[in-house]
Amino acid sequence: FDIVHDNQGLGIGLLLIRSCGVPMVATIHHPLSIDVRNAVAQATGPIEKARRLIYYPIFMQEFVARRLDRIITVSEASARMVELAFAVPRQQMDVIYNGIDTDMFRPLRVAKQPNDIIYVSNSEDRNKGAPYLLQALRYLRDSTDYRLTFVDRPRQQLKLAPRLLRRYGLSTRVRFTGRVTTPQLVRHYCRAQMSVCPSLYEGFGLPAAEAMACGLPVVATTGGALPEVVEDGVTGILVPPADAHALAEAMDTLMR
Repeated sequence: FDIVHDNQGLGIGLLLIRSCGVPMVATIHHPLSIDVRNAVAQATGPIEKARRLIYYPIFMQEFVARRLDRIITVSEASARMVELAFAVPRQQMDVIYNGIDTDMFRPLRVAKQPNDIIYVSNSEDRNKGAPYLLQALRYLRDSTDYRLTFVDRPRQQLKLAPRLLRRYGLSTRVRFTGRVTTPQLVRHYCRAQMSVCPSLYEGFGLPAAEAMACGLPVVATTGGALPEVVEDGVTGILVPPADAHALAEAMDTLMR
């Protein structure tokens, strides 16, 4: 090969390839050290904290990243975090934003569902902020007639979100779609009134960009690169990460 490109893996085997004289380039969406920090902060006990620390190969990522010929990041925020976490010089990195296929993700002439909120992510990953979204919806439960479309795995394969929905008395307000095709996802976006991206950190924020391409306003946090995707007060509303009250207020604003 003339060049080898790695997407976020940063495994030690890349250095074996590079030792053969093949230039090595990697795309880093964000350092795993951010996932570790957020996961440990939300862990409920010492055993869970230890398990989360062991799970992430953060030291391997740093070791490999420092030895690559070139690094691509998907946002300025990601580039700053790679520089900080891995001590990689900024001049060794190029920012190339993720793209959206606007022939696919575009407004459709479908009936809007009033006060329908769409969440597209892996709710089992606490970095994606689903607990804060559900807590925010609990605050709005008695004042607003809303529905949440949850685009994730099938409900029976999830643990965290169904448990919180039962605790908060929100089970009848949420519809789980299970896995969907891209055309189905576009239709879900276009039926909704808003999209919510409550992530604690995003290296880019693809669901936010997809939603905007479909004409939706977005409630998102200021975590990571989301302010590079969502323009506060123009294409959506930005709130601090891990702030359920701020999420609730922003969603209420867009529903009024």
